[in-house]
Amino acid sequence: MKFALFNGKKIEAKPNLVAECICCGKKVRSYCGKIIIHHWKHINLSECDKWHESETQWHRVWKNKFKKENQEFIMFNSENGEKHIADIHLKNINLTIEFQHSPIEINEIKSRELFYEKLIWIIDLTHHEKNISFNSNIFKAFDKFTDKIFSKNIQLHKKIEGKEVQLEIIKSEKEFDKILEYYSEIKYKYFPAYFKYHNKSSSAKRVLKALITEKNENPNIKGYSYSDENMTKLKEISKLDKTDVHLLMIWKNKHKRWYEAEQPIFFDLGDDYLYRNIENIKSSNGIIVKKYSKEKFVRNYKEQNE
Repeated sequence: MKFALFNGKKIEAKPNLVAECICCGKKVRSYCGKIIIHHWKHINLSECDKWHESETQWHRVWKNKFKKENQEFIMFNSENGEKHIADIHLKNINLTIEFQHSPIEINEIKSRELFYEKLIWIIDLTHHEKNISFNSNIFKAFDKFTDKIFSKNIQLHKKIEGKEVQLEIIKSEKEFDKILEYYSEIKYKYFPAYFKYHNKSSSAKRVLKALITEKNENPNIKGYSYSDENMTKLKEISKLDKTDVHLLMIWKNKHKRWYEAEQPIFFDLGDDYLYRNIENIKSSNGIIVKKYSKEKFVRNYKEQNE
């Protein structure tokens, strides 16, 4: 925990102090080594908040983006006496933000979403960076998904006593039609600009590449094709297929437990953005996400809470 009660005041951990837990009121001791994050820990083993996890530097950085009074906010259900420490709670808009670093079970995801009336998950994927990629060619990405499904739709045969016997047909044609229809809808729903401008943009990129190659090989060449106006137009056209607001994120070995979450999920990949989970693509490891600036995200909710 970042905070404890010392002489009735909510304070951060300082060396050689004993204080009270902000949640259960039991004794906690400060731990303030040179390497470990300064924090409070119960002196005796305690079942204070079963949802609490060991805090990482990632947690602390996120918490510090908000005001002290919004951090480690005690949430209490007067009907059943249940009490938990919310990472961030913005009281004026009744919004809780939970920073999740470690995997949690499905039943806990559901329990937290039931307890906190209005919740946003921010999931730490900074340690999954090698398993995360964004596919710039939507055609190839979705073709890959459908190819994977087609590869499973095979008639399995086995020779029994010299005779070939059909064992199984995995998917019917009707099922396949539904799958193809689903992927088609996903592509056009989230990537309209890509489909509208892909051919134009690709052609512009090829022309730009040829012009640049030619100029490098013949630096003294002059002419219409190198006017600033035309080069600018080509560059603008080459970017038209990148104007969609959504991205296709590929998460190898993604944690499928998050399929069960009903509240908004944002992924933190360690850059300056958060990536909101818009839709999990069926039968694949793809996710449709929308990119948000971390700075704007925090500012937006802080301003709403004022």
